[in-house]
Amino acid sequence: MQYTVQGCTRRCAASERELQPGETYYSVVFEEGELLKRLDYAADAWDGPPEGAVAWWKSKLPEAKQDATPKIDPQEALLNLFAKLYEEQKREDLLYVLSLLMLRKRVFRLEQSAENGSEGMCLFCPQAEAVYLVKEVELTSEQLQALQNELDQYLENGSS
Repeated sequence: MQYTVQGCTRRCAASERELQPGETYYSVVFEEGELLKRLDYAADAWDGPPEGAVAWWKSKLPEAKQDATPKIDPQEALLNLFAKLYEEQKREDLLYVLSLLMLRKRVFRLEQSAENGSEGMCLFCPQAEAVYLVKEVELTSEQLQALQNELDQYLENGSS
């Protein structure tokens, strides 16, 4: 036989006060006709299971989450950074690295090599429905590492 019991009410049945995160409480289940009814009691209001209880147990409300910082989507943050850099036509080195990263993550699609003899890539972004022409830049391993560190820092600081 399968029973459905409601979740914690987060309110003490005896004192009617709200239970706080991290607080210990007791839950009791009663039969009410064909249904099961649940009541929750703060630990300081608990004197043992009331008469007629079918089941009871001790629990603790989860602690409130300390990390209230909003989570950012790294892919979206990098795409926003790319769009900003592309619009400003600055930082060709970082723009090129972001292009490669977005190609690898399949955010961009390589359409063709850039035309008119310039060395670059023609990229299509389905999400933004945009085409970008990005110049290819030769980088040393030290430059590449510095750019990677810069991107890591950018994401760590909440893309600000």
